[in-house]
Amino acid sequence: MNFTIFVFSALVRLRKIGSISLSYNLSLKTKAEMQFTRLSNRVFDGKVSCKKRNSISTMYLRFIILVSLHCLSLPCSSSNTYAEQPSELSHHSDSHIVSVQSLLPSTVCNRSPPVSRKATTLEVVNKYGSCSQLSQGKSSTPSLSQILLQDQYRVELIHSRRRNQSIKTQEEFTIPTISGNTVGTGGNYFIKVGLGTPKQSVSLVIDTGSGITWTQCKPCPKKGCAKQVDPIFDPSKSKSYKSIPCSSSFCSQINGGNCSSKKACPVSYHYVDGSSLFGSYATEKLVIDSADNQSQFTGPNFIMVCAHNFTGDDEGVVGIMGLDRNGLSIISQTSSFFKNYFSYCLPAFFGSSTGYITFGKTNSFTNKVINFTPLTTDSETYDVEITGLSLGGHKLPIDSQVFKKAGGTVDSGTVISHLPPAAYAPLKLAFRKKMSKYKMVKPSGFLDTCYDFSKYDTVTIPKMSIFFKGAVELKMDVTGIVIPFKDDLTEVCLAFSPNPTEDDGALIGNIQQQGMEVHYDVAGKRVGFGPRAC
Repeated sequence: MNFTIFVFSALVRLRKIGSISLSYNLSLKTKAEMQFTRLSNRVFDGKVSCKKRNSISTMYLRFIILVSLHCLSLPCSSSNTYAEQPSELSHHSDSHIVSVQSLLPSTVCNRSPPVSRKATTLEVVNKYGSCSQLSQGKSSTPSLSQILLQDQYRVELIHSRRRNQSIKTQEEFTIPTISGNTVGTGGNYFIKVGLGTPKQSVSLVIDTGSGITWTQCKPCPKKGCAKQVDPIFDPSKSKSYKSIPCSSSFCSQINGGNCSSKKACPVSYHYVDGSSLFGSYATEKLVIDSADNQSQFTGPNFIMVCAHNFTGDDEGVVGIMGLDRNGLSIISQTSSFFKNYFSYCLPAFFGSSTGYITFGKTNSFTNKVINFTPLTTDSETYDVEITGLSLGGHKLPIDSQVFKKAGGTVDSGTVISHLPPAAYAPLKLAFRKKMSKYKMVKPSGFLDTCYDFSKYDTVTIPKMSIFFKGAVELKMDVTGIVIPFKDDLTEVCLAFSPNPTEDDGALIGNIQQQGMEVHYDVAGKRVGFGPRAC
């Protein structure tokens, strides 16, 4: 009798391990419970002798072990499931079967709890999601077509920049890089930090493709002040703000000795999308309050740019936190404290949850499986070697030289991933073959493989992975494979695009990164991918 109770308790615990969403697991549990009921009824009814009871007890134990092994060997979901993950209705080794409605974002914010990891961690919010203060009070947000059009500006700029780039040190005071797309025309995820004494709160887009940190500052002309949600930073109200003079050695090196003004060291940028920035270099106190209110980082004399005249972004966040390997990025300027290490988890695009960014290694780092691939260049961006793609459990026929020739970059600011044409063509062909039962539609944007899911309750999407040097596999969620262009689901497209030429490197965009931890070990010259985390 005691053993029977033990078996029942074990089954209950197995039931609680889930909510096991996979139909195979549900079927297994049902069979286990039916078997338990039949055998236990015979014991309780007194129809089984003591000798047979011992035999049945042994059988119970073997059965429980078998059930446990099955559950452990499959990806059972835990109580920490995230609202943004599409509801997968059944499990197949080579495909996702999901509710079509789960591809659409929720309109209700489900803010993730602060990540307590005894580290400097900030909340990350998608600009267009329901948790964003920028979307509150707005009748509409930019369409995905508009966002991807702006994304193209960024992609073009990255391709042109990365052909002639070498890494610089902070001591060289080399010209910092500001992403032309993110300044004013892109950048999808933002954080809040403090600047000045007393502290003034500013929102900044996080960007692994930018070097310098900048924000809009007073004074600015009426036509040169972009609209933003936060109050514009006012240097005159800060006791710690210091302009870097034009006569300084820093300004001489960064402007090539062309500074003739007696005022602050000037900076100006013009971008392919028509936006422009005029401002000056300064040092200021940077304050980062951790989201769990357990820690605070204060960096005095932080080099930044104050933008006094900016034409571009009118979406509420006017500023960048540069995260690349440039000598003036926040990673380089805080290297003595954070040891050139940061990681983030980006929430779903247009989503209803939040993510986080952590500076420095956390105490939980050693408890996670982070698969690292080496950085392949000494450029300012995070360049990696892609070794292949798989779709539906099969490696795609892509020549190994395709990615070696073009290279690849992991980028937080690019939206969808871009591939060399010789890599995109077999992906498109294989995807269309797998999706042949669905009606293709003429795309309204520049993506070329789109389907009408409006008449379906569930759809089957082939699983996809990107492989990197070092046998590192990036397994993408459904939302990293397809993206809905229309809320009525009449246009859902493959979330990849071909580059104009074979020489342009692959870009791994934030759509493909969302939901998982991405680790940047700058000192160790490597990038890693961890488990699903937000």
